[in-house]
Amino acid sequence: MTKAGTDLRQSPRVVRLVPLTISDGDRSLAAQSQVINLHGALIVSPQPFDLGSEVAVTNLRTGTSIDATVVWIGDDDPPGPFKLGVEFGAPSPGFWGSDYDAV
Repeated sequence: MTKAGTDLRQSPRVVRLVPLTISDGDRSLAAQSQVINLHGALIVSPQPFDLGSEVAVTNLRTGTSIDATVVWIGDDDPPGPFKLGVEFGAPSPGFWGSDYDAV
């Protein structure tokens, strides 16, 4: 049993604006993180993605890419921007580089 208010996240969240690209095979878009952790991120995108979409996220600071799944979408308010919660297939300590080192 967990206590009310306990954060059950797999790794700490950090507010960081990191320039990204997000791709689903048909399109590659400039995006930006708002919140990051070792298991994923909250990303702002100029276009929506469907829940469950498989995407590739590239960190433009580190040049690394990782496969992820869209596990949450914010309210659909065109013309955007659109908020997406993405989860990595596995924890990736190196993906965020020094943006996550401060934790």
